[in-house]
Amino acid sequence: MSKKTAILAASFGTSFADSLELTIGAIEKDIAAAFPGIEVRRAFTSSVVRGILKESYGIETDGVSEALEKMINDGVKRVYVQPTHLMKGIEYGGLVDVIKNFADKFDKIILSEPLFSNEDDLERIISAITGKTAEYDDGETAVCFMGHGTETEANKVYAVLQDRLWADGYENYFIGTVEAEPSVNDVIRTIKAKKTYKRAVLEPLMVVAGDHANNDMAGGGEKSWKTAFEREGFKTVCIVEGLGQIGAVRDIYIDHLSAAVENDEAFKAGNTENAVKTTAPADGMYLISAESESPMFRIKKAVLKVNGGKMNAVLTLGGKGYERLFAGTAEEAGKSDISITAPFTADENGDYAYTLPVSALDKEIDIAALSVRKKEWYGRKVKFISSTAKRISETGGEAERCQE
Repeated sequence: MSKKTAILAASFGTSFADSLELTIGAIEKDIAAAFPGIEVRRAFTSSVVRGILKESYGIETDGVSEALEKMINDGVKRVYVQPTHLMKGIEYGGLVDVIKNFADKFDKIILSEPLFSNEDDLERIISAITGKTAEYDDGETAVCFMGHGTETEANKVYAVLQDRLWADGYENYFIGTVEAEPSVNDVIRTIKAKKTYKRAVLEPLMVVAGDHANNDMAGGGEKSWKTAFEREGFKTVCIVEGLGQIGAVRDIYIDHLSAAVENDEAFKAGNTENAVKTTAPADGMYLISAESESPMFRIKKAVLKVNGGKMNAVLTLGGKGYERLFAGTAEEAGKSDISITAPFTADENGDYAYTLPVSALDKEIDIAALSVRKKEWYGRKVKFISSTAKRISETGGEAERCQE
């Protein structure tokens, strides 16, 4: 990799200097250790946080645009941006917009994924937070995590995380948010309806333990989580520590960045993102990359089968939450006979695989997924990337044979 390569760790930031180095600083150190020889630089997206740090502690931190401008001046040609955001919410969207403005100023600038990006991430987060708080899970304590919350559709990840915790047997764990739903009052109602708890442990579901953790969660104000729980008769224990202090959480960021780097090195010959192909490649079977817009619909493997110009794909998913798939919208799936939808088949590893027709490559197509638990169809968007297709058989054959 070129010496003119750099990594930019982009965070919202925190005005709590002690938490800053324990969380964001720890993530940056782990990134540097994982990519020796590549400079790692810092940027905070919040101008308010940057101002407080400068005024209160004399700590000067660049915004994302400033950091990228400095990289240009320093001769950096290739940039990998690793966000420490939890999800693709408002702050992440702003980061995307800034990076788009610099797309033509570097040989390559690549944005990696935030913490909650796929089902595997969720399982790893569950393992990390439950492992950290296992000593409190005594059946008489409600272990509660406070997330930030967002106005965007990404907020649904909190409900998904809650459902997954309970499905995995962590019935005494609860998820809420400080600025969206579920609110602290929603969490308390759920806890009281579930069983009688004597105690509540409160911990932030945030990278840093900053203002929200110290004040909105553990503070003594009338609107804090601590006050709300104590008002309802709970004894409270506040753990004011950010997710960035957990090594297993930092590992997820490293894995996302590693995937971004490896993918770039494998396919840096050209960018075909805007080339839409409705025609099929030559008959045969291909391993192909398939991108999903939803972190709840993680595609582990995709095999494209082409026979007589018609395309079908076998999608192997990274979870077992869907009973059937359908090539079309959720509304169309709900109106269709169940017999024309695609059931799962379990491969030798126990993963669920589904065979579906593919109408086009290099553009998003609609796929509906039937939830095993809720028996409802959910709309998903999937894009098959033609430039990644690798032929593994000269004949169309049966795509199922390629499930490894």
